[in-house]
Amino acid sequence: MQLVAVVMHGNSLVKTYSLFLICIVILLLTGCSNRNNESSASNSDEMKTNQISDATAFKVVASEELLKSSIKMSYPDGVYFTPTYLTDDSLVIGEAYDMNNQSENYLAALNIKDRSFKKIKYVEKTSEIVTIIVNYADKDYIVFEEFDQVNQKSIYFIFNLHEGDYKIIHSILNINPIHYTQVTRQGNKLYMNMFYKSDIYRTYSFDLLSGNMKVIEKENSSHPIYFNGNVYYILIDNSHQVTKIIRYNEHDELKEAVKELSRKDNFYNGLFSNDKNVIISEYKLGINYLSLGNIETERQFFSSNWIETLNYKGNYITFLGDRIDKDRVRPQYYLFDLEKMINYSYDDGIILLSNTGIFWVDFLKDEKEIEKGQIFTNDNSVMRYLTFAE
Repeated sequence: MQLVAVVMHGNSLVKTYSLFLICIVILLLTGCSNRNNESSASNSDEMKTNQISDATAFKVVASEELLKSSIKMSYPDGVYFTPTYLTDDSLVIGEAYDMNNQSENYLAALNIKDRSFKKIKYVEKTSEIVTIIVNYADKDYIVFEEFDQVNQKSIYFIFNLHEGDYKIIHSILNINPIHYTQVTRQGNKLYMNMFYKSDIYRTYSFDLLSGNMKVIEKENSSHPIYFNGNVYYILIDNSHQVTKIIRYNEHDELKEAVKELSRKDNFYNGLFSNDKNVIISEYKLGINYLSLGNIETERQFFSSNWIETLNYKGNYITFLGDRIDKDRVRPQYYLFDLEKMINYSYDDGIILLSNTGIFWVDFLKDEKEIEKGQIFTNDNSVMRYLTFAE
């Protein structure tokens, strides 16, 4: 039997992750699925190899049809690099360590254009196990977290790519071993959802010019996005079994509930935007339903009882879901084109999206033959990148 790690996000709306997914959840913190208490026990291998998914609206096309014109890249010599975030100007951000000094891990960036590899910051070794989590990156800034797993402490940094310096913007004590952080940017503001205490996540705004951090939602909340001149997020009221999508205007600090669900087995568990449209994820009776629209109106386009770490850029979404091959060892990645309504059949490694391209890891062996912790080596995989047509 596979163990299941449960992260409480409120007393009854629960985040659940199987343990083999923990590292993926930490790497790709762009979206997670809330579940209720009744569904948490079902997150087993048996459940995940008997998924209920409906993608009938999509045409299935081999991923190679899209990705065949991509470039190939080797991993940096003497380095184990784990890619976790892709920026619009073709930087791949991730955690790395030198093969001859594996105890010293650091934040690093790979420039796809010139293949240069840069060490950005070594972690501060406050214990034997301190890991880097990349929360957000763009052409100007990287927001990352140094998570001390022994002392259960996280320190959040912002690195200025132009100035080449960094500063601490937040710190959290007694943080849950499995937690998530969501970040979006609009102009000179970052909107961040972070662990606060116990089973509460708060939503904040951070001013990139002044360096001021303020709470914009002190109650349990998740998934902030910026869309059509306003901030939207999910407000979670566990005592009354209610979830609401809140519209927040930072200029006058007015809040308005624009959507609401009020059943224990039916709640909002995801909000994502590509700046032009919004995807709303709704959990109902064991199934996650994805709908596309503009907050006011939307149409359902996909459903499954396993959708994790969804990322939405341009016309594409990628997420983790049920294994197509029941013998597959590692999580299954999905890639959809929402404009052309194509489901790209894909069976390789991690996929990262930006507004300008797709980065992914192409296995050189059957994934079952790759040892644990050895994916990102030149013997086992190759990095690939496709630039979108202008």
